[in-house]
Amino acid sequence: MRGEGRTRRGYGSKSLAVMTVAALSACASATGPHPAPSTSAVPTTAAPETSSSTSTTVGVSARDQVINSHAAYVTVFDACAANPSTCDTSSVIISGSPAAAGVSAYMAQLAKGGLRGRPSPQTYYVYEDFSLANTGTQAVLRICTVDAGVTYDPHGGPQGQEVIVNDRVDSDLSDWTYRRDADSWKLYSTTVINQWKGSNGCPPRPSA
Repeated sequence: MRGEGRTRRGYGSKSLAVMTVAALSACASATGPHPAPSTSAVPTTAAPETSSSTSTTVGVSARDQVINSHAAYVTVFDACAANPSTCDTSSVIISGSPAAAGVSAYMAQLAKGGLRGRPSPQTYYVYEDFSLANTGTQAVLRICTVDAGVTYDPHGGPQGQEVIVNDRVDSDLSDWTYRRDADSWKLYSTTVINQWKGSNGCPPRPSA
């Protein structure tokens, strides 16, 4: 059952990044959870607020802010996966949200299994559609995530050597819902639209 517990760190960036506790629990005994950003498991998602057209200036500005928030989420997720017993996502995820519950469950499964996660240079994100609610307090960013993150047991082999548990490349197309929290955008939930286990279904990596 290799890789079934992966979340998109995306949920991800990775992808995480995107998962249900049931999916994690079902596979933890087989390979240990490996998500999100990108996984791919799917968290419960509240229906997004109705989006409306906004001016180009406002739309582009909000989009850039949300993309920056996603990048911050990826950084925090990777740090948590490297040391899941001390994970704190409060700076990038809405407290009490579906995303908070999903990431917390994933990190708990990692910690319980004595596993760790680390990012891969093969992981990348393609930011596609963006919509801003007419209240200006919620936004949905559609992201295609290629998740090549590695789940490993740092001392699972002979003489305490590292053992790779999951290094499969997965990908998914998901809607990431962000909400305003004071002066920042934080992740509230993700909804998977399509996923490709064991392959890259996303467009090519964007040029730098």
